[in-house]
Amino acid sequence: MEWYNADKDEYLISHDEYDLDCRMSRTLHATFYNSQNEVINSYNRSYADFEDIIPGTNGEAVYDAVVLLKETRENARRL
Repeated sequence: MEWYNADKDEYLISHDEYDLDCRMSRTLHATFYNSQNEVINSYNRSYADFEDIIPGTNGEAVYDAVVLLKETRENARRL
């Protein structure tokens, strides 16, 4: 996932994992970059606990897109 912060002119690229059955997610790794594409911070949370996806957030939009993609692929295999 990639997020941009216009106020600071920084962006984040993260590797996230979703538990589709329980509506939960966790960030496994994240790297923050400045406007010159230099790493300014990084963290590894591979053992982080899953957290509930909050309704109305970007996380929910990503979750909904992943669920839709999964369902579309499953339906295509049935044809």
